[in-house]
Amino acid sequence: MQKTITYIKQSNNSAVAHVYEHVIANHITRQLLGHKNYQLIDYELNADTYDGIIVLRITTDSAHLVNVFNKIILTPYIPLTEIEIAVEQIQCEYERSSDIDITKLSDTVKSLHKSPWTKREDFTISQPVSDEARTLTTQLGRFRRRIPQSFDHFDVTYTITDCPFELKTLGVYCLQIIGLNFIDKIYIDFKYCYDAGDQWAEYQSLAGYPHIITARKARNFSQKDFQKLLDKFLQTTIDDNFITKTRSYIEKDLSNPFPYFNQKSLYAKSYHVIGDKDLKQMVSEENVRLLFKKITATVVKL
Repeated sequence: MQKTITYIKQSNNSAVAHVYEHVIANHITRQLLGHKNYQLIDYELNADTYDGIIVLRITTDSAHLVNVFNKIILTPYIPLTEIEIAVEQIQCEYERSSDIDITKLSDTVKSLHKSPWTKREDFTISQPVSDEARTLTTQLGRFRRRIPQSFDHFDVTYTITDCPFELKTLGVYCLQIIGLNFIDKIYIDFKYCYDAGDQWAEYQSLAGYPHIITARKARNFSQKDFQKLLDKFLQTTIDDNFITKTRSYIEKDLSNPFPYFNQKSLYAKSYHVIGDKDLKQMVSEENVRLLFKKITATVVKL
């Protein structure tokens, strides 16, 4: 049975909280994906910041992963490089440069990391934050004006060519699972990037799922770099175990009162309407394997 655990902590500065949100999410992702635990099929991780309040949620039906998650967030040490990575990811997110003193910021972030988390069921109410604390400026420096010309954008698109019409709904799940986990892989291997959003495309003979990655031009990431990482990821990730876990996850999600894709979003993303009976019959290991074999993925520098 799936279980959702939500932890909350608050900083007195929104910018510091945002940096810490990236730090802790990167830290968790690196640990879990490094041990072949995958987004959606093993767990769902969400990290958000609201006015200086960090909300961290994980959903999983694995008691082992619950224990691992609890241990990870209590890791006593946060390396300086983790904070540097988080600051640059936020630069990419806002397309801004920064003049933040990383060493001084490190002390603040590490102090926030050591402050206790509160479970959602034990949390009372957040404390107000001043208008000054809501800006991208801190006493440690600031994120400067927006300069989009200093950033590169890469379109990563996954497609299922000649997707059988009756399997389009299943294809939506397969593409989403691959897309989310490749983003995690980028964050682990390339680090200094940001996932700037996604959208779905549908055509007569294929289902498509593109998303945009932003990186500073100074990093000199190339289209070839991303394509090489993507090709290797697809080759090494989609094995028998991944396929089995994918089928099991989708089967459980379809009977979940709060599924990842609600009925409306499934119809909208697949351009396909299917009844419950055929939906359940569609989810076989053979069909999942077929769709994964049909997935191709390309990177284009915009």
